[in-house]
Amino acid sequence: MISLRISLRNLIRKKYRTLFTLLAMVIGIASMFAVISTVETAKKMTGDRLKLYLGNADYSILSTNGTFSEVYLDKIFHTEGVDHALGLMHRRSQVELKEERSKLQSRLRITGLSSLDSNMLHFNVLKGNLNEEGIIIPKETAELWKVNIGDTVMIHFPSGKKNIKIIAIVQNTPLLEGPNDWQEADNKIWRAAASLSLVQKWYMEEHRIDEVRIKYDQNFQASHITNEIEKELLEKDLYLQKVILDEKQTNQLDDLYFMLYAVGGLAMLISAFILYNTLYVNVMERRNEIAIMKTIGYTTQQIKQLFLSEVLILSVLGIVIGIPIGSILSKFLQQSLFSSFQENLTFQMQYAYTLPTVVTLGILIPLIAALLPLKFASKVDIISNLKNTPKESKSNPKWRLAIGLVLLVGAFLPNGIGIICIFIAIFFLAPYITQLLLNILTHLKLLGYEGKVAVNNSKRTLNRSASMSLILAFVICLGLLVSSIFSSIEKNIDKDLSKSFGGNIQLSFEAPLSDIKMESIKKAINGYGEFNLYPEKIVGWERNNEPRQFTIISADTNWYKKYPLFYKDEQSNSSILNQLEKENNIVLGEYAFREWGGKIGENITVFDNNKKYQFKVIGKVTTTQHSGYTAFVSKKIFDQNFKVIKPTKGLINVRDPEEEQQFKNILVDKFSNEISDIQSIKEEAKKQQDTLSGIKPLFNILIIIAILVAGIGILNSLIISILDRLREIGVMRTVAFTNYQIHKMIIIEGVIIGIIGVFIGIVLGLVTSYLNAQTISDSQIDFVLPIDTLIMSVFSGIFISILAAFMPAYKATKIKLIDSLKQE
Repeated sequence: MISLRISLRNLIRKKYRTLFTLLAMVIGIASMFAVISTVETAKKMTGDRLKLYLGNADYSILSTNGTFSEVYLDKIFHTEGVDHALGLMHRRSQVELKEERSKLQSRLRITGLSSLDSNMLHFNVLKGNLNEEGIIIPKETAELWKVNIGDTVMIHFPSGKKNIKIIAIVQNTPLLEGPNDWQEADNKIWRAAASLSLVQKWYMEEHRIDEVRIKYDQNFQASHITNEIEKELLEKDLYLQKVILDEKQTNQLDDLYFMLYAVGGLAMLISAFILYNTLYVNVMERRNEIAIMKTIGYTTQQIKQLFLSEVLILSVLGIVIGIPIGSILSKFLQQSLFSSFQENLTFQMQYAYTLPTVVTLGILIPLIAALLPLKFASKVDIISNLKNTPKESKSNPKWRLAIGLVLLVGAFLPNGIGIICIFIAIFFLAPYITQLLLNILTHLKLLGYEGKVAVNNSKRTLNRSASMSLILAFVICLGLLVSSIFSSIEKNIDKDLSKSFGGNIQLSFEAPLSDIKMESIKKAINGYGEFNLYPEKIVGWERNNEPRQFTIISADTNWYKKYPLFYKDEQSNSSILNQLEKENNIVLGEYAFREWGGKIGENITVFDNNKKYQFKVIGKVTTTQHSGYTAFVSKKIFDQNFKVIKPTKGLINVRDPEEEQQFKNILVDKFSNEISDIQSIKEEAKKQQDTLSGIKPLFNILIIIAILVAGIGILNSLIISILDRLREIGVMRTVAFTNYQIHKMIIIEGVIIGIIGVFIGIVLGLVTSYLNAQTISDSQIDFVLPIDTLIMSVFSGIFISILAAFMPAYKATKIKLIDSLKQE
């Protein structure tokens, strides 16, 4: 208890130093809390949405013909071990609203459900009654349509137009997820639900369904239930497919999460360094006090305990204040993240993992930062300190320079190791670089006499000045690296799409196309350009005994030679396509290859309908399809392995790009009931540009927070520097130094730290950006010089340094002359 009171007294005695150290820790903890909770919430939302969309099913029954008899629903429902079965039918239409809209903006997908109150698909009803006849729409759609329960909308069916009543408005859910605004409705379809019997009646498809989703009873063995179900599937076009919840199909944000962690973690590490700096200075200032405590019987352990109590007090306060602030920041970051992907979702922040993690880090990192100062405190020599024996200042050891130079050579190492070597090398070389730059500033003589004194002061506290410049440099470096990556991706969007879009229009169909429907689509396309219809198949695979799944695409070699869906820089597409024609060869998209974790030349095993297939991986390619989480085999190999799969996708190359929109409208007009999605290459480019534009502000905010923490560090360092030189400042004032000159001198010291930090940060940022572009396998990442970020880095780095120096400068001018001259 006594040690705690002593620790509190020591913290209060240096109130400004304590305040700014605490502020840095609060911001660091808030940043880390916001980043971790944002990532955890995004991951949880992705998994939950996938479960909701798939209805928590274990297996699905599908048909290669698209539809099958509803009789199987009843058979499966009464199969032993089946807990629940749900029949579905998806159909397309056009909806007419009070406000006139284009054909594209009027597309509607109606899902027929055999049970609207099924526990597999739970609708959170906000208004209305599910037991009436009509359609169910989500809240977001109701607001944009400007309708309420009881209102009717005109829907086009094969039998003609009908006024359909809105019977319920439900909470937004993945199954009914529609556009967030009318502009998005150009590329995203509206969705509604109704009873299966009504949808069958509207589309004149009595007793037909598209899919049966099955939930197994956990009390039965899964293999037994599967065998029983397969006995019921008498028609050869029916197959049973395992439902695998692989969130990587919809959530491929690992790199984004890593960058968020990097920026948030940097703020936390900066705050830890500020604590280290504060604690180290406290130990140096209180050496006499520590020596006296030792003479009256304090043990080394008790002295460590005193300083440790100070660290714990600051840590606890930082956690208590930082977590609520981080909670507010996390909600803003999460909303911005979802908005950047054009998703307007209701979410609940996830704190179950975040809270204990941040509390642990909030205590552990400060304790680690305190280890060295605690060691110094325990080794204070009683005699030399009580006699006030001056210690010679030690220059930086030569081994530090040697290690730094050796690590700098490691910059040429591959696979990102070189970048890590550079960061560590700069850490060791920082004092020498700072010394060099200070010498240059001295010879330039641009800062006047006060500047010359400021440079000399910075040289005397070289390690401290170098450390604060280095912190600012790391923040600027990270900002430039992230900005360079985003700028490169943005610059390469059009080039990437032109090499992997397969034409200039992509089509998706609600169900596999019949031969008659394919012929009618081909006739409509003829005259406008070339076309290719192709199938794809979702298959399972395993990674470390964990079931996963991706999509295998049937590659038409003749089409791909002109309009490829993938590319590889080191190898021509025609060479890859020729290899694909060989027995069971496959190429993986970049993301699929990374998730798989194998090597080119090895075999990958996939499974479908309880059958296993082995393919030889002959390469990895860049593709926009399924965000790279996909694979390609030749049409011949696809047809051999996955028989009678009819096309569900289409590629069109319109001869005249000016006719793209007109042709797109014609297709929607003629085939509104078949086309589930239609996207031009221009629209896809805009979508990706909008996504990047939404993500970049997130990182800008986090970088600004990190710069702010660095500014607090500079402020704290300058206050400590002033306290070290109280007598010197007093002497300067006695020999006619004015308050203005003192103020100017301190401001210049801050500017010097800023200039050195900005210089090192820009050089380090450009080097790491270049090395990253050279070593990363992503073909979208080139070395791009982000001029806007470069200018902002120079401005913000120097501005925050000047701002941080104002308070110490003001404090220096207010020191009483008599008090300063009394200092030892």
